[in-house]
Amino acid sequence: MKKGKVLAVVPVYNEADRIIQTIEGLKSIELIDEILVINDGSTDNTREVIEKIGVSTINLTKNHGKGFAMKKAVEDKNYDY
Repeated sequence: MKKGKVLAVVPVYNEADRIIQTIEGLKSIELIDEILVINDGSTDNTREVIEKIGVSTINLTKNHGKGFAMKKAVEDKNYDY
């Protein structure tokens, strides 16, 4: 029996070519309630790709690094795990 909301956070920077495969893999995990992709100021078409795959997103206007992106997820979302 599952207790609590599980949030999977995926920080990305210029990952347009790989992000779909990553998200599809995460979608197959039944324990995950929500997938959040944080686009950390990508300069390719990552933003357009993630907006089409049906997950929550946060788009940062410039690259701040993985730690900043993860902190943003913790601040902006409700989760237990």
